[in-house]
Amino acid sequence: MIKVNLKNGEVKVGGDFWKALEFVKAQTGRTYDSSTKTWTVPQTIEEFAARGKYRFPMDVKQDHVTKYGTRYTGEEWGAMKRSWKVESEIRSEHSDGIDMVKNQMKAELETLGVSERGANFIATNYYDLEMYEERGMIKFESPERRARVSAVIGKYEPRLLALMREEDEAVMNEQARIWEEGGIQ
Repeated sequence: MIKVNLKNGEVKVGGDFWKALEFVKAQTGRTYDSSTKTWTVPQTIEEFAARGKYRFPMDVKQDHVTKYGTRYTGEEWGAMKRSWKVESEIRSEHSDGIDMVKNQMKAELETLGVSERGANFIATNYYDLEMYEERGMIKFESPERRARVSAVIGKYEPRLLALMREEDEAVMNEQARIWEEGGIQ
């Protein structure tokens, strides 16, 4: 077997040794390290495998396989990990603004006589308030009180949605950039 280091992993080319060696030597930009008996070819696993397709058996060492069987090259897996880290950082940066608006909503709800616990629940789950009301998880004393609470939600919801949209766009833009650099499509 001939060991070949590629941009995103390692391949062992088998079959007829001399034909495999001829194939590896035919690759542009290849170098050989006699101390490790390893060839280095400036191609991805996919490019290299496509060129030798059906001519040689190849053992491909991918850098990461998830528990679900998804294969990532080292470069792709690195990009995935960087994108998760960036998402966490961006969400952390934006959480202060979102929390500030939610705290303003909670304070205004409390001035209406909503308990601290109730105000926290409403500020956290305002978008599903009707569902929680239908399930009996939240009850209003009267239609007027519900209207006052809805008015408070209506006052803060546009700001919350704008902040969350801004946060999501920042995450998506940064992840798209990282994934593109890492070869993830």
